[in-house]
Amino acid sequence: MLSKPVGGTVLYNLTASTGTYNISTSLSGPSWDTTALPARKVRVAVTSPAVINFGPNVADNNSDILIPANTVEHFSLNTSTISYVLLSGATAGYISFTPVA
Repeated sequence: MLSKPVGGTVLYNLTASTGTYNISTSLSGPSWDTTALPARKVRVAVTSPAVINFGPNVADNNSDILIPANTVEHFSLNTSTISYVLLSGATAGYISFTPVA
């Protein structure tokens, strides 16, 4: 799937400790308002299997979205907070987030 980045890509280490990313775009509102606009979609790429949660909850191996190793997925957002964690038993790797149009 082709997607147009509307913000910078961030890269995090995937470990057994839960991480959190607050996503926004590099696009801003009217010229008098330099606040970044909220992201509506995100592209997530992983090198190791990971679990992600959209919202204020901590990512959980038993109930949240599993992303297999070496996969890129696109999601529509209704929040700006994404938590992530390495799947239990997997080898450490990386996860990247890119706000897209």
